[in-house]
Amino acid sequence: DTQSAALTVGEALAEANLSLQGLDYSTPAEDAPLPADGQIRVVRVREETTLTQKPLPFESKYIQSDQVELDKTEVVTPGEFGVEVTLTRTRYEDDQETTRSEEVTWVAKLPQTQEIGRGTQPVVRSLDTPEGTIEYWRAVTVYVTSYAPCGGYTTTTCYYGTSSGLPVGHGVIGVTRAWYNLMAGQRLYVPGYGTGVIADIGGGVAGKYWIDVGYTDDNYIPWYHTVTVYFLTPVPDNIPWILP
Repeated sequence: DTQSAALTVGEALAEANLSLQGLDYSTPAEDAPLPADGQIRVVRVREETTLTQKPLPFESKYIQSDQVELDKTEVVTPGEFGVEVTLTRTRYEDDQETTRSEEVTWVAKLPQTQEIGRGTQPVVRSLDTPEGTIEYWRAVTVYVTSYAPCGGYTTTTCYYGTSSGLPVGHGVIGVTRAWYNLMAGQRLYVPGYGTGVIADIGGGVAGKYWIDVGYTDDNYIPWYHTVTVYFLTPVPDNIPWILP
């Protein structure tokens, strides 16, 4: 409570050492005459700005890399998150929040794409087997079935030929057409079967890498399981980096 002979609200507030600062306002306004009831409300106003950061995800892409072993993948260039910054302005009247608004958003740092190398570098290794030590440059887990000219059982229809012209028998291996087109003539070691050569085309098993190991009808053994097979040296000039 105070007494004043001022002509305006602002003058009266100044006399009472309650002058408006910054964004403060009064009711009535400071340039208005003193109200008849003598009631003046002063509202202290302040604004705060805050910066909030949001991570921006990075993308990944595959590249061929001769620094990574064949059939393996490895991060060649690590990805980095980007940063998105938002400036928010908050208004307080008498210490009560009245408004909040996001005024501007910008990208402070662009995300960096992660590069994942698909290996193109064959590595020759050795393996001890019942047939002796072998050298191989690729190992692939496949589903193995087997076949013989007459199917390994009594039938009225027999097929003795193969896509390569070799007769069906031990050492002949059938693969899907996609594999045959890329790898005909390559030698494989199949544990429990022995060494064979890709020389025939078969239908395959959906969703699996697959080979069909050949037998004669006299020595036919049925196969229906998964095995890791080994591609024997020498390393061919043309290598399918990604197996179809």
